[in-house]
Amino acid sequence: RLDPSPNARARAMAPSTPVWAAYLVVLAPVLAWLAGHYRTTGPPKAKAKPVVPVELLPNLTDHYSVTEAQLESFRRNGWVSVPGLLSPEEASAWRPHVDGALKRLWAPSQGKDTAFRRVDNVWRSNATFARLSLSPRIAGVAGELLGCKGSVRLYKDTIFFKNPGHVASPWHQDHISTPFDGRDRIANCWVALSSVTSGMGTLTFAEGSHQEILPIEGREELGRALAKFGGRGGVERLRPGDATCHEGWTLHSAEPNQGDRPRKAMAFLYACEGAWVASREELEGRSRDDLTVWKSWYETGALRHGQPVRTPLCPRALPPSEEWRLAATLPRLLHWDIEE
Repeated sequence: RLDPSPNARARAMAPSTPVWAAYLVVLAPVLAWLAGHYRTTGPPKAKAKPVVPVELLPNLTDHYSVTEAQLESFRRNGWVSVPGLLSPEEASAWRPHVDGALKRLWAPSQGKDTAFRRVDNVWRSNATFARLSLSPRIAGVAGELLGCKGSVRLYKDTIFFKNPGHVASPWHQDHISTPFDGRDRIANCWVALSSVTSGMGTLTFAEGSHQEILPIEGREELGRALAKFGGRGGVERLRPGDATCHEGWTLHSAEPNQGDRPRKAMAFLYACEGAWVASREELEGRSRDDLTVWKSWYETGALRHGQPVRTPLCPRALPPSEEWRLAATLPRLLHWDIEE
């Protein structure tokens, strides 16, 4: 039976409330809470990959085949690209251990820029890193590039973390910071531990500048050298494990890190067996940037001017040797105040 009243007719003509609107009323408080929680905590973080146990870290004992083209590039230009020196998986396995070593060993010095973090001689503080820095694969590449006839020795390893916002690294030569005779060649293999792209602090090389075999000091002298060796080389994109190797006298620099994450890398500097310590006069004119590395040579009586380097503080990496284990046992015979 129909209801003829006006109210009934109005109810019949009014649209019914949609089902989704009813759900929205119920869900509105829940959605508001989730939005506030997201603003406070940020997006869900990706689950961290498990750290590879020390005993399962890659040993890098196999051989990396250096091509004739790479050898020629190193001889001619003073640097060479070495893609895949470590695989991305190997670099990923080692990276958390490098992160941990930097946290343990790096201490900010008053007045120094904390956006650039560097630690030398990690192998001396941690036997795990001796496996990496003295590995036959990396040392073998350096030995081939240098043309070593016999053994290859490790001068030092270095962790380099360049955080976002850090400025450009100036043009410099590595050899001028070492105690090696200027006529002996050394090679520095710089390995990316994370992806590095242009704008994050990639290295730039003044091609051919290693041919001078002398320290380039002062702004005017540097300007002349950069003008003389005007060719520039470098790799704009490196995957984890990719490397560049350069000769000790090669002028090189690094751009600022304008990215949003740290540029993570390690460098390994090698010399051939038989490389000599510089003369006293030559060493007095050297940079003291590496003094923390080689002052221990002096203190243990191993810094013998004009004689071949033979000390566990510069251990044999190839052929593989346990010589590095003796570094911690050497007695201190002399004292050198690092502030002098």
